[in-house]
Amino acid sequence: MKHLVSLMTALCLGSGGCSYAFVRPPRAANPVTRTPAAANGCTSNYVAPVLDGIFAGYQTVRTFAAIKASDSVYVKSPISREADIGIGVGLAVLGLASSIYGQRHVGECRKLVDQEQVRLAAEQSRRRAETDAAVKEMMRKMREEQAAKAAAPASEGEVSAP
Repeated sequence: MKHLVSLMTALCLGSGGCSYAFVRPPRAANPVTRTPAAANGCTSNYVAPVLDGIFAGYQTVRTFAAIKASDSVYVKSPISREADIGIGVGLAVLGLASSIYGQRHVGECRKLVDQEQVRLAAEQSRRRAETDAAVKEMMRKMREEQAAKAAAPASEGEVSAP
């Protein structure tokens, strides 16, 4: 698992677009199976959007360095300064767009998970209250029956005076 995370991190930082590749947006709740939207496997952690943000920041800094560099720096380079700037801008935009996409969907997922937890807690509280009320009612009826049974033999055993 540790190697998989390392590989994913390396791929994301090397290419940008982690969120496009790895963030699963929440889907609508399934009314047939009563599966909530949050349980449909949406991504609820910010790892990919953060990596995209780091990538976009790196590309932005690298692009500004290319803008400030002189043409003489690119004399023996396989690409021109203009191409380097264009690639940097494109990759920075890709990283930023992917980060925004990921943050939006992860935020929606977390919101749905929180709403589902609140709903489940309320349902559990309601069920607990119903159970408590049923137990109290059953105990009250048992006490009444015991009191009635305790009073019945005493009245049956009494002898009436002639």
